[in-house]
Amino acid sequence: MRELDVWNNWSCHATPLQPKDLFGRLYNLRSLEGFGLHSTYPVDMDDTDIDVLVQACPQLTRLIFSLDINAYRIVSRLSRLSRRSILTLVQAYPSLQALALSVDHALPYNEEGYVNLSGLTCPNVRVWDSVESNLADPLESFTFMRRYFPNIRAFSGCVTVEDARLIKDLLGTTERDLEEHNPDYVMDDEWRIFHMVMITADDGR
Repeated sequence: MRELDVWNNWSCHATPLQPKDLFGRLYNLRSLEGFGLHSTYPVDMDDTDIDVLVQACPQLTRLIFSLDINAYRIVSRLSRLSRRSILTLVQAYPSLQALALSVDHALPYNEEGYVNLSGLTCPNVRVWDSVESNLADPLESFTFMRRYFPNIRAFSGCVTVEDARLIKDLLGTTERDLEEHNPDYVMDDEWRIFHMVMITADDGR
């Protein structure tokens, strides 16, 4: 099996999905190249879950944790993943092409612990769909994403309109970029409503 997508129908009244339980079962799918978990973002996922994932699936080029627009209000607004998870992915998947993952950029992490990161990037990532990410310092967050995703054209998922506009301007993101890189796991109207509205809204500006 090369591709696996899981649709999670967890509700706010159910026990949340435990990512380690799911990722642990992927050890039998070592040749997996694409993995997606759709519908409800696993709110209890932390950096150690990503450690398990990269060990179980060493060949991923597509990693998607997407959020159904109808489930948006019932989940935690901030991720428990730090930038350490991005460093882990860059180190494990230099051929990564598609990424949807929410990160809280304000969480502490130790970049110095990644001794083999020098020069490593994911040059094929054009869009980072962050679902909803706290950027903390947008300028510093931009520098971080450009360092590891040097060819990124669009970033979606900022928690504020101001951050979204700033990142759009810094990346030079155009309407054509957004149209060309509409993820295949998101319907066109949902992409515009859920991911593009904060970037393209004028709000009287």
